[in-house]
Amino acid sequence: LEQVLEYYAELVGRTIIRSPAVQGATQINLKSQTDLTVEEAVQAIDSLLALNGIAMIPVGEKFVTAIPTAQALQEAAAFTTRGPGELPEAGQYVTKILQLTHAKPSELISAIQPFAKMQGGILAIDSTQVLVLRDYAANIKRMLEIIEKIDIAVPLEENMEVIPIKYALASEI
Repeated sequence: LEQVLEYYAELVGRTIIRSPAVQGATQINLKSQTDLTVEEAVQAIDSLLALNGIAMIPVGEKFVTAIPTAQALQEAAAFTTRGPGELPEAGQYVTKILQLTHAKPSELISAIQPFAKMQGGILAIDSTQVLVLRDYAANIKRMLEIIEKIDIAVPLEENMEVIPIKYALASEI
C-alpha cells in the first residue's frame, strides 16, 4: 500500500493525506497487459484502492485524502458536472447533483440503489426535484444512465378531439 500511494502521489502531482484508519499492511498488485496513460493508471489505482476499501478524495489543488470507504460519505468529495458519457468506467469518489425534470426523486431511489456501493450515498429532495449522488464515478455513471431512461415525460393515452355538431343543439347532447 505504501508504494502504491507513493506512486499515486507522483501520478496526480499531489500530496497524499492518509487517514490513520487506512492500514499499511494491505497487499495491492496491478499488472497491466498494455501501456497506460497517466489518467488510465490513476483510474486503475483508484479502482484497486476502492476494491480494498480505500477512497481517494481530492482536496483543493495540492492534496488527496486516503480514507476508508465507510468514511467517504462524511468527506467533502469533489463535485462533478460530467454527464454519464463523460464519466470514466472506474475512478474517484465524486458527488453529482442532478436536477430531474419529470420523475419524483424519491421514486427513483429503488431503481438506482442497486448500482450504489455506498449505503446512504443517494439523497432525494422531492421539493426541488433534486437527487444528490455520492459514490464512485463508475457507479454514478450507471445511475445516470438509468435516470436518463426513467426521467422522461409520460405520454398521455387520451387524444383530445373537437367534433362539430351539425344537426342538434349542444344542450340536447
